[in-house]
Amino acid sequence: TYDSDKDTEEAGFPDTYYITIDEDGEEAQEKTESARVALTVEEFEETSPSKTEPVASDFTFTAPTSLEYNGSAKTATVVPAAGKTGMGEVTIEYYNAAGQKVPSAINAGKYTVKINVTEGDSYQAKDGLTDNTWNFTITQVELTPVVTLSGAISNEYNGDKNLSAADLAKLNVTFEDSGNNAVTVNSSDYTVTASYADANAETDKAITVTVALKEGTDAKTNYTLADGGVVTGSDIKGTITKKEIESSA
Repeated sequence: TYDSDKDTEEAGFPDTYYITIDEDGEEAQEKTESARVALTVEEFEETSPSKTEPVASDFTFTAPTSLEYNGSAKTATVVPAAGKTGMGEVTIEYYNAAGQKVPSAINAGKYTVKINVTEGDSYQAKDGLTDNTWNFTITQVELTPVVTLSGAISNEYNGDKNLSAADLAKLNVTFEDSGNNAVTVNSSDYTVTASYADANAETDKAITVTVALKEGTDAKTNYTLADGGVVTGSDIKGTITKKEIESSA
């Protein structure tokens, strides 16, 4: 019988109950000996099957389809492989060649993809999951510098074949891609130098212009220059006039 310490109708789980065991004597109504023992009833906790830790082979990786730099973010996809159900939500992260996490893959260079997976019905949570094939490279775009003159370049012979700062200011530099489309490059991202083949006096003397992208700029990261940035052309010319020497009396 249940002990009267707790009414059986009010019993809840988990809790401890006391049972009295009566041993009958010769007559059915006579109880000659009894023992009181404690019985503890614990709450039953239903356990679910253990969940599997995700691995790279549980997913399908797809690199971006267009990998030439265009100023827009490139997006890879990582989704559960066919037949893999019960996976949690997948979040993609991008890391550059230096191993630094970046908000998105925009600039030219190599990127590694890692994923964070939340807990799902059948799989555990997992952060930083990757594979040695989960990478892609955004390639640089080759640009052609186009140089035009904003005014005539003419100087008296001074023994220097290099153009002065004033003459360099008359050189207008623009850039085109392989499809002859204009591409904007900040003037602060490149340098321009120019010179004649020699310093001798001559009319309509060819000028060679060299454009160089500055180190550490986005332009240097994302572009290369055709012919090393060296530009010559029939329209890029100047004149070095002879120096008049005064005779002494």
